[in-house]
Amino acid sequence: MNRCMRRLLRTLVSCYKTSFTPIALIAVTLAFPLMAVAAPLQTYLALGDSIAFGETDITPVSFGDQGYVRRYADWLSTQNGCRRPIVINLAIPGETSASFFTAVSPPGFAPHSTLASFNLNYQTNTAQSQHNLMLSYIASEQTAGHVISHVSFALGVNDLQGFITLYPDFFSLPSRQQQQLITAFAATLAKNYTRALTEIRVALPTAELLLLSYYNPNAIFGPADPLNQASMLFLDVHTSLLKQLAGPFGAQIVDIATPFQGHEARYTFIRSGGVHPNDRGYAVIAQQMIAVSSVSPAVFTAQLELMRGPAARMDSFDLRGTFTLGAASNGMNAVTEPVTMQMDTFCTTIPAGAFTQHKNGQVTFDGTLNTVALQVRISPSGGKSFTVQAEGNGADLTGIVNPVSMGLIIGDDTGSTIVTAEFQ
Repeated sequence: MNRCMRRLLRTLVSCYKTSFTPIALIAVTLAFPLMAVAAPLQTYLALGDSIAFGETDITPVSFGDQGYVRRYADWLSTQNGCRRPIVINLAIPGETSASFFTAVSPPGFAPHSTLASFNLNYQTNTAQSQHNLMLSYIASEQTAGHVISHVSFALGVNDLQGFITLYPDFFSLPSRQQQQLITAFAATLAKNYTRALTEIRVALPTAELLLLSYYNPNAIFGPADPLNQASMLFLDVHTSLLKQLAGPFGAQIVDIATPFQGHEARYTFIRSGGVHPNDRGYAVIAQQMIAVSSVSPAVFTAQLELMRGPAARMDSFDLRGTFTLGAASNGMNAVTEPVTMQMDTFCTTIPAGAFTQHKNGQVTFDGTLNTVALQVRISPSGGKSFTVQAEGNGADLTGIVNPVSMGLIIGDDTGSTIVTAEFQ
């Protein structure tokens, strides 16, 4: 009997047991509740342009829970008892650091109200600025008693597009004039960034603030390409600015440029004339965000099989992976620490004390959490590395598609990865 058939039978048995609620199942459920105390309701606020909005080869009309914002929010659930935060994405395609305040598009761009209409958060008033709506949402969330725990901010690349429109002959100008224009460009960008970050920090002094850099999709065209040259110039200015501002504003820099280098064709639509990330590109950006948000990053690699069941909450998964502690780790103990597994929107936490310790160093969990029958094995494999095996039956894996963003958190050791799952 193959693994898929065994999982199907276990799923059917799990549903049978759930229907009749035997004493053993009651004991497991009572002994290992998923969440003894409700965690505070948190909010993730995303600000920026079309990349922050999640544009791909199309510009969606939505509230913006997509792209790296969706994947990062999914991961944030692992940090809060598997409760996904409220997502408020106010990003606007075509936004510049100036139009963020003025709601006026630069020359050559569509009207700001047209660009804002793609984001349904502006549907009652497409003429308002992202800045004003940000302040409005911050006030309303605080009034509601919600905690805006995380803010991501990514603006500037459209400033470059506006610059190119104004100075199409930039690279033919005398070097002194080029330097004057670059200095003025950098000063304007810095002024707008400083104003925005000041207001964010005043309103949200304890929120984790992520400043995202940019990638260069035009690198694929070679060093002689004018767009590549302009992009490289912008990246130097923008990255330098982030380094100057991160410390004073208590922010973390998310490096997007490095993982995209040499992978422009794989992570973006540049081959078909677009510059935005594809699904894998957005997954890579989210991984970079997760890395800087992790207290103790670990290296997590995995293979994943998913099987859709015949009805709701009858899906199954089979995970095989390795988990290696990072240099900052103070060690892990799955017996005394909670263990959280996340696959896109699916998240489950095995409470501290639920694992059984064996003589060979292996720890195991065999029980049911929130109707999902879980079998988990974590075994030492030498040094700071461990093998991980996990099977789940009776899960709801609706909406999970490739590439799948995965997370494994043991205590404060956090591993995340992107996998191409095998669907059965």
